[in-house]
Amino acid sequence: MARHIYVGAESGSVANYINGVLTSGEIDIQKMTPSGPASLVLGDTVATAPQIRVVQGNGTTNIVSPWVYGRDLIDWSGRSYTAAVIDDITYTVSALTATAAGEATIKFIDKTNGLEPFQMKSWTVSYAVGATATNIADALKAEIIADPAKFAIELQAATSNATIQPTGYAIGAVNGYGNETVKSVILDVAFEDVNAVDAPRTLSAAIATSPTDGAGDGIFVKLMEERNHGTQFGYYLRGHLPNTPVSYAVKTTNYDMWHLAATKDGSSSSQIHGVDNVIDITIANTVGSGVNALQVENLLNAYCASVGFGPVTL
Repeated sequence: MARHIYVGAESGSVANYINGVLTSGEIDIQKMTPSGPASLVLGDTVATAPQIRVVQGNGTTNIVSPWVYGRDLIDWSGRSYTAAVIDDITYTVSALTATAAGEATIKFIDKTNGLEPFQMKSWTVSYAVGATATNIADALKAEIIADPAKFAIELQAATSNATIQPTGYAIGAVNGYGNETVKSVILDVAFEDVNAVDAPRTLSAAIATSPTDGAGDGIFVKLMEERNHGTQFGYYLRGHLPNTPVSYAVKTTNYDMWHLAATKDGSSSSQIHGVDNVIDITIANTVGSGVNALQVENLLNAYCASVGFGPVTL
C-alpha cells in the first residue's frame, strides 16, 4: 500500500495558481486532460475526467499525489476533527476489614499496541489484621507514586480513600519514557488479594472516559506526515543523510480529514490482489472546513458520486 498525506492550511480562498504554482497552504484536485493537468471543476465525472490527483501548494512548487483512475476508487470518506480521549477509570477496593494478615497486588497493563507482550507494572503491599479497603488502597497508591509506571499516571494519590484511578498520558504529554505521547493509552488493571481467612477483595470499575484517538489531532497528523515521507519524497533515512523533507502539518493545529483510496492503474481487472495494490490518500485541512477545504470537499463529492459514493460533509 502506498500511503500519502497532503496538508492544507486554510487560506480563506479557492485554489489559486500563480505561474502554474498553487498558493501556499492550499489544496486542489486536478484532472488529466489532452493538454495536461487542469483543475477539476464541478460537473466533472469519471466519464469526463478519468484520472485525478491531489495537489498541495507551498508557494514554490506543487506537491502532487499519484494519478488515480476514478473507476478504481474503493473509498471516499472523511472525519471531522475530534479530540482524543484518555483512559480514565476509577477502581474501588471492595469493603472488608481484614481478620488476618495478607498481601494485595495491583498491576497496570499497557495494551495500546494491541499485541503481546504488553508493558506491565505491578506493586504489592502487606497488610495487618484490621486493615480496611482504604488502608490497602492508600498503601498501594503510595507504592505507585514512589515507583510510577512510565505509561500511566495515578490521579488519587493525594486522597485517602478506597479508590485507585490510573489514567494514560494525554496526547502531546511527555510520558515517563521521555517521549511525546501520540496515541491514547489503553490501560487494563489486574488485582489480587490473598490472606489465610478472608474471601479475597475485588476491584469494581467506574468508567469516566474510554480511550479514543479521535481524529485530526495536529500531533498525530504531523507524525503521519513524517512517516509517509518515504512514499511522498523518496526519503527512507538511508544512512541518516541530512535530507529530511519539510513537514507542513503543525502540532498545535487540528485538522479535518478526508480519505481517498484506489487500486493502482488497471488493478481492478488484474490478478494482483495484495496490499501493495492500493493508493491511499489522506487530505488534512485546518479544522472548520473553510473556503478551500469546502471547495475540495464539494469537488470530490460530485466526482465520487459518479462512481456511487455518497457525499462527505465535514
